[in-house]
Amino acid sequence: MKRSVAVLGPTPQFLRWSIDLPCKLRVGGDTASPDATFRQLRGVREFSNGLVENRVFENICIHASAMSDQPDSAMGFTESEVLDVFGGRETIEKCCRDCNANTNLLDSGDAMWAGCYGWLTTDGSSLTSLARRNEKTDQPATERPDPIDDLLVKEVDLAIQMLNLQPLIESNFPSASPAWFSFWQESTLTIPQLLLLEKIFSTALRRHASTGDPDFVDDLLRFIDALTLCHRHSMQLNVELVPQGYSDGVTWKIFAHCPRCRRCVTSPDQTWLACEACGHESPPSGERKSKVLGLRPYVNLNRVLGKAETASLLKRYEQTNPER
Repeated sequence: MKRSVAVLGPTPQFLRWSIDLPCKLRVGGDTASPDATFRQLRGVREFSNGLVENRVFENICIHASAMSDQPDSAMGFTESEVLDVFGGRETIEKCCRDCNANTNLLDSGDAMWAGCYGWLTTDGSSLTSLARRNEKTDQPATERPDPIDDLLVKEVDLAIQMLNLQPLIESNFPSASPAWFSFWQESTLTIPQLLLLEKIFSTALRRHASTGDPDFVDDLLRFIDALTLCHRHSMQLNVELVPQGYSDGVTWKIFAHCPRCRRCVTSPDQTWLACEACGHESPPSGERKSKVLGLRPYVNLNRVLGKAETASLLKRYEQTNPER
């Protein structure tokens, strides 16, 4: 049976970001917080993804893993449950279609909804592919920072060398090595910082575009688009680096880390004198625990429709989508 949580096991270091631009969909939300933006608009984005991937059927967004021969584990959500609070499809479409903060990955030019936030892992995976990978194993994993969780960190340093940007990095960002840990020490980015990061991550993208995880490439594309839109339209990009952690399916634990650059303490037995990345001498922030988010807004369809109707819906859906 499909797990009820999005990620189980080690969670890589990742960047949360959001474009700070109030709109009708974000009324009452904290527009300066990438996490708050994610929580508020996650359902809208998931429904938009469902429309693009032709997974919205009879006003139900069906999870990509749902199959008619496994109705007990099929996930989905009704359109009204998620969209009505925002005013429905028409209102959301009007808000997002011409919004300067809506990053757009579609060649067709049709805007996806709620493209004003995203994430970027450092291990070359995406949160989607990480969940799929961890679902395939029940092997226990070490609850400790992963020393190989640094693919993008190395790519960033390589791009800086290739573009000869080290002097500009030193004059525009706080000191840290690797440079990755200098970028996110402040919660917002200046225009010169946006321009530098656009060059660096565009170079990293060219190395991953044909060989990397497609979902990770999409995450990277969306972040680069956000950098471009923010300096082009003078918008504020909010960023938050989330240290490595571990999910047991109920609780998500973030490992101890530097309070300034958020680099993980690589060994729990390590004597802390100063951060290895930025040199900060204050004691590290301790482990932090929170509830896992799971797959919301997706829920088990049996609870919504009943077992018989779920099986019938999935059969009708597969008959109209024979290539899935």
